[in-house]
Amino acid sequence: MEQISIRKTTGDVFTHGMIELVIDPIHDGQLTRLFWKEEVATIAPRIKIDRKTESEFGEARQTFTYEPEDLKPTFLRAMRFPSRSVSFGSTQQLLDGICGVIKKFTNLGNDHASLAARTVLASWFVEATDCPVSLVLYGPACPQCERLFRILSCLYRRALFVGEINLASLCALPLAFSPSLFFEGCDHSPRIQKVIRATSTRGYIPSKGKLVTTRCATVIYSEEPLNGVIPDISAVEIPVMHTRVPLPPLNGDALQIIPDEFQPKLPMYRLVKCTHVLNSTFDAAPLTSKVNDLARSLATCVVDGPVQQANIVRLLRKKDDEVNGDWSWDLSVTVMEALLSLCNKHKQSVYVSEVANEANLILERRGEMFVMTARSVGYKLRVMGLAAGRMGSAGRGILLTREIQKRIHQMAWDSRLALQHRGENRCGDCWELKIEQDDEESRAQESDDIDVPGLIRDHPDPNDPF
Repeated sequence: MEQISIRKTTGDVFTHGMIELVIDPIHDGQLTRLFWKEEVATIAPRIKIDRKTESEFGEARQTFTYEPEDLKPTFLRAMRFPSRSVSFGSTQQLLDGICGVIKKFTNLGNDHASLAARTVLASWFVEATDCPVSLVLYGPACPQCERLFRILSCLYRRALFVGEINLASLCALPLAFSPSLFFEGCDHSPRIQKVIRATSTRGYIPSKGKLVTTRCATVIYSEEPLNGVIPDISAVEIPVMHTRVPLPPLNGDALQIIPDEFQPKLPMYRLVKCTHVLNSTFDAAPLTSKVNDLARSLATCVVDGPVQQANIVRLLRKKDDEVNGDWSWDLSVTVMEALLSLCNKHKQSVYVSEVANEANLILERRGEMFVMTARSVGYKLRVMGLAAGRMGSAGRGILLTREIQKRIHQMAWDSRLALQHRGENRCGDCWELKIEQDDEESRAQESDDIDVPGLIRDHPDPNDPF
């Protein structure tokens, strides 16, 4: 007995084959299917797959007919799909080609171009990796950033540019197609933070009575890095800046040549390597958990390249050090350091713009090239529980009452900032916390002489029934 079942799909992975979306250039650019089986690619609007099933009534054969999932014409025109698949050569050749295009049109350094190229490969395996990779391009508005942003949109899987967005409008996107979302001119408002967090997890969010998966690759252009702004988010971050090196024109013809060359190669890479990515056992053990997940997602997509995989660990080691040891990279802590400095100047109130100026001076001393805006500083103050209020025509600010100053000092100490406790402008709050810190260190030193094995004997395991 044969049963026929029709299924709508945006792409499927089977034990011995795959279905991938492609554009049919002959029939008005409609979606069609590329079926990969036994290393042979076949393009057809409908694909039939037979499966045998056993039941108490005997053996039955079930035929599944896979048809293209419906996609609104607006999204079909806005998203980029390949029209065919061709040989990509070797993994190294594909990576070298992507890196070459990025460096040619942006003059980006080798390490950053290499990281950007690896995020391109990772965008083609979002469902097969530990976490979807987020790429953040940060720095002042400049041709280098704009060029890199456009080039990546020619290479990422199903790139889709989005403007003003929140969680509700995110759910209105065709997320079942796993688009790569490109956010240009992204701010760090709580609304955007929720969207970015939603796209970087395996979870679901409710929408119109059903659960929607929001997991997808993202490319974000921002004036500031995300590190320290959005908790629990680990992203590849690439600084961009003005360059004096003459760059070749990146006009409409060039933007068409790039996808024409690489869009057919990248789906073939996905078809050939998907099983290897799914079964990868790579582990970036030298890195900590958050950065380890990011490194593993990048490395597992670089198949048949152990040297390239090891190189990813090297490229992300600096980020690992920032996440774990260098609190100065946390912009929230930078704002706290600026507040502490203003408190120690015995000011009775501060405007948000003053805090932003002080924070930017701190960043400038560290050699950072980006600038914090008063708006982004205001968001961070609100998260700290120090919401600014209207203070006349000059803008919003904070009254530095004794209670507020003590709270700022306590948060600064909790954030491991150096407190001012000597000199002519010695701060009383800093001095009190320093005395408390010295007392704690003394007690900790005394505890080194305690007979720890004796304590264990006198206080047995509470779970021990005897």
